[in-house]
Amino acid sequence: MLIYINGPDTFLAKAAIDQIKDKYIAKNPTGTELVEIDGGNPSTGLRINWADLRAIPLFATSRLVIVRGLAELSASSQESLASFLTHLPETTVAVIYQAAPLKADHPLTSALAQANKVITATPLVGSALKTWLKKQAIAQQLSLDEAALEELIGAHGSNLWALSSELATRANAGQVTVTSTQKEVEAAPFALFNYVRSGNWTAAKLQLRREARLGKPAELIFGLLAAAIRKELRAGEAKKDITDLLIDLDFGLKTGLLDGDSALALLVSHLPKPARTRVQWEATWRETF
Repeated sequence: MLIYINGPDTFLAKAAIDQIKDKYIAKNPTGTELVEIDGGNPSTGLRINWADLRAIPLFATSRLVIVRGLAELSASSQESLASFLTHLPETTVAVIYQAAPLKADHPLTSALAQANKVITATPLVGSALKTWLKKQAIAQQLSLDEAALEELIGAHGSNLWALSSELATRANAGQVTVTSTQKEVEAAPFALFNYVRSGNWTAAKLQLRREARLGKPAELIFGLLAAAIRKELRAGEAKKDITDLLIDLDFGLKTGLLDGDSALALLVSHLPKPARTRVQWEATWRETF
């Protein structure tokens, strides 16, 4: 299965890729068969053996291959990728992101034209941009009136990275209600502890993602949740399950088997009840969209 993401808005492209990764990791928790290749990073983009990726995955029900930076790949790598994409095994889902349009004679143009799913990452404007802002604000537990929307768009235009950062800054400052008059409500200290105590796992997940967006290391975020679990969670089985999950993720981080983003995606996917069985991800991939 081939998914093609194209367009210059890197925020939307990353969001689409992260959504696919989250869904995949939720169904294949080890993440062993998740392969990410960046043409701009020599450590991942120049030493890949595309033929190896045609093999049946050994440690999951499917393999997810994500490729960025096509222009930075060598000509031979681009041709090998094109061949790989036109002969994808049924057990492989390939996600290709390309910001600029490809020329008609590019070796990948024909292969990408056969994509099963195409996601367009073009800058948002007008009502689409306002709708996106409102959804982001709700996720941050903020409320924006029309004047506040106009103020943010006037300051940052369609720059979703800047808009997202501004919303996160306001949420972190405790602006539970954001209007044009900038009314603020002080955030309760140790919010994650309160969410764990009350069993509000939806809010806890949002808080974990907020901490990550603010640039805190995964190890620090896990430590904060572990402290909240030790102090506030009294349900024996749930406490044991989440503690076991945190131990496994910490091991993955320290050994290099998991990066911070993947570890956090696993953590959020399995709260409050860690998954005990593997589900065949490729059979339900459309849930991603």
